[in-house]
Amino acid sequence: MTTKVISAPKSPLDLEEKLILLVQQRPALYDKKDPAYKNRNTRAVMWEEIGKLLGKTEFDCQQLWTKLRSQFSGFLRKLRNPSGKEDKPRPFFRHEGAMRFIRDIVDPDER
Repeated sequence: MTTKVISAPKSPLDLEEKLILLVQQRPALYDKKDPAYKNRNTRAVMWEEIGKLLGKTEFDCQQLWTKLRSQFSGFLRKLRNPSGKEDKPRPFFRHEGAMRFIRDIVDPDER
């Protein structure tokens, strides 16, 4: 596995973008089909690595990832089931492009 060298995050948005990039490089953290997904120790080591790279605890990184994943799931749900008027603007999610890699993995109905 190759890990890109990243600089310390400068803002909360920068932190989120870097976290998404680091998680993307570790499919065992988000893809249930990955053989390492079921290995808690492997995933714990990955979260520890991410925490060190970002200067945060592994718990903080996991919590932020859970929040981002949940927000992305809600965004996908709104895209799939728009409510109200037809002239409403398209829903917006600040990390839509960066999180596209989990689009087929995330269940929008999962809450």
